Amino acid sequence: MLRPLSIVFHRQPESSIAPYLTDLQARTKGDGIRIGSYPLLQHGVYVSFIGQDRDVIKALAEETAKALEGRLVSDEEAREMVRQKERGAA
Repeated sequence: MLRPLSIVFHRQPESSIAPYLTDLQARTKGDGIRIGSYPLLQHGVYVSFIGQDRDVIKALAEETAKALEGRLVSDEEAREMVRQKERGAA
């Protein structure tokens, strides 16, 4: 079964958002939610949220986007940004 996924992208360095993500992970630990951060060097960081409840995942992603001054992106948009970075166009 596919699990709901939301992705947030922001331009801050990963080190600057680590405390927020650590707190968020601790807060959601018992809810079966996985949170991952993936830096795209010199461009920003993707934060992904995976879990069973689509509404909870969406709410966490929206909260994180607001807190980190980022934005929600689609899976396809995230893949395209990575492809552009790899080609040196981003």
